[in-house]
Amino acid sequence: MQRHMLLLLLLCVPSAYVNSQSPSLSQRQACKQFSSAVVRIDAGGESSGSGFIVSPDGLILTASHVVRHMDEDGSYFAVILIHLPTGESVLAKPVMPLSLDSVAQDFALLRVETKTALPFLTLGSVGDVEIGGDATIIGYPFSAVSREGKSISTKFCVSASFAATGSETIPMNGKNRTAKGVVPIQKNVQVDVVYFQGPSVKGISGSPIIARDTGKVVGIVTTKLSGIGNSLEELKAQTAKGLGSGISLSGLDPGPVINSILTVMDDQLANGMGSATGIDDPKEAMRKEQNKKKK
Repeated sequence: MQRHMLLLLLLCVPSAYVNSQSPSLSQRQACKQFSSAVVRIDAGGESSGSGFIVSPDGLILTASHVVRHMDEDGSYFAVILIHLPTGESVLAKPVMPLSLDSVAQDFALLRVETKTALPFLTLGSVGDVEIGGDATIIGYPFSAVSREGKSISTKFCVSASFAATGSETIPMNGKNRTAKGVVPIQKNVQVDVVYFQGPSVKGISGSPIIARDTGKVVGIVTTKLSGIGNSLEELKAQTAKGLGSGISLSGLDPGPVINSILTVMDDQLANGMGSATGIDDPKEAMRKEQNKKKK
């Protein structure tokens, strides 16, 4: 009897150990598993970017600056075209109005009509981020150019790593239409941010940043961080205008020379460093949209 009990325990221990582990996906596995849910977006004939499907019935998340005018009005483009992985191009409609919150957090939720279930990504949150952990970013780096100088519009799947998480307070100004007319409004918006080491170029905005240990999207790629501070940025601008002109340095004007050095420094410091807004709020927006459909 004791022998059987011991055998049972020995058999159970490895099984429990295996089930408690959830190994990270490799970059190759992540690319294969998630790429089909990432879409290209062309908006208003002025903007191109990336987005990703978050429900089988056609909800799509992207960065709001990809699909809205960047002027004072800041409204959605009238035409937002989604290029699905199937090769089909369809028009998308915004699910929710733009607000000071969504603009500060830089997200937009869109919908496309579909007759078939679409591949989609699962949403996580900033709380799922493990600093130093591996991430996968999938999108279209439209600012990248080929050796011939042509824009590259191929979907890229690239590796990144989580550098830090944080929170930013962004002051927002807007307008509110009331019965008495248009009233200016101000609001400080708290934004969760994931900082990552990896590519962050124009066009890849709106891409999902996926934690490879959970397979969940933890943020939407929004911007590239600048490595140079405000004071250095001013110095860079001054030197570009020839600051120090009249002093010879091996026949070179120190102003442009210093500016070139600062530019290289800036590029090196900012190389591959980006940020991604948290997606807790869009998750809530999705719930509201689904509840509307049920009513």
